[in-house]
Amino acid sequence: DAPRFMQGGSDAFDIVVMDQNLPGMNGLETYHFLKQKTRLPPVVMLTGAGSEYLAVQALQAGMDDYIIKDANQGYLHLLPLKLHDVKRRFDDRQARRQAQAQLREAYDALEEMVAQRTHELAMTVESLQQEVYEHKRTSEALRESQRALRALTLKIVDTQENERRAVAKELHDSIGASLAAIKYAVEGR
Repeated sequence: DAPRFMQGGSDAFDIVVMDQNLPGMNGLETYHFLKQKTRLPPVVMLTGAGSEYLAVQALQAGMDDYIIKDANQGYLHLLPLKLHDVKRRFDDRQARRQAQAQLREAYDALEEMVAQRTHELAMTVESLQQEVYEHKRTSEALRESQRALRALTLKIVDTQENERRAVAKELHDSIGASLAAIKYAVEGR
């Protein structure tokens, strides 16, 4: 009946002391059965026919400790100390597992935040690169426009100079001929 009793609610127990010599099923078999069906509190094997082999089997199966009963019942004085120690170690392991789970969750959350931030930074870098490209393109277009404007200004200045020379030559030639004719007319009279 112990296995059915434990299956109903192992959270109600702080610790289980299980005798190896149980009717119908020995303590180790009962432990394996319960371990498959429910989450167990710390378990201590109590045996009168103790052997190192049985102790090793119990510990390898996952039991937390074992106590060998002696004929003088000295184990009864040892039992409270042993149970207190087993419960403390069990609670420490549970706390460590819980802390590790919380640490894993925090690590996963941090990894997610890092991935998200990395993505945001990559998008920002891409945007900045596009702005730099546009700036370079605009700067190059501006430089080309300035070169074209300088060339056009030089051409306009050159054209104006040529036009001035042509006007000056025409003025010189036409006024010079008129002046020469006037001078000839004035001197010849």
